[in-house]
Amino acid sequence: MHLFCLLGFLPDNSDKQHKAKIFNKVKYLNLNKRLKFQDNSVDAYFSSHVFEHLYRKDLKNLLIEIYRTLKPNGYVRTVLPDLNKIISYYEEHYPNKFLNALFENDNSENYKNYHKWMYTKHSFMYELEIAGFSRGNIKISQYNSSNVEFFLNMDNRPDNSFYIEAKK
Repeated sequence: MHLFCLLGFLPDNSDKQHKAKIFNKVKYLNLNKRLKFQDNSVDAYFSSHVFEHLYRKDLKNLLIEIYRTLKPNGYVRTVLPDLNKIISYYEEHYPNKFLNALFENDNSENYKNYHKWMYTKHSFMYELEIAGFSRGNIKISQYNSSNVEFFLNMDNRPDNSFYIEAKK
């Protein structure tokens, strides 16, 4: 299951993709509600640059839902903007790069896309642990590196992201 945000924007080639009916198989979920999957029914979840668009309490609920619906030995892989990297952008006399990366809100038309909460590797690992994943099954990963074939070549944004995998 690939979780992603579709908040009013599509990739540049979306017109071609729509004509090719590539989105016909997409299932739209409200990530703020209970997932419409049975317990222990999903093999894997992948998410890239989505969870920072959720309020922290909503992410906590979603991670509990992901844990509930993952099959035993199922995996979740998350790619998130790295708060530590973003903090490194801060310059006292010109904080715009830092603020734009932190909030992604330099355009008032995209208010739905604003970041709601940010994480470090370890703070996100803690959120996974609270959701039910055991500490020993939560690992920091690297860009396009995984023991799970499903996740290979799905990563993006290597310059400002971190990668976490957790096994149920």
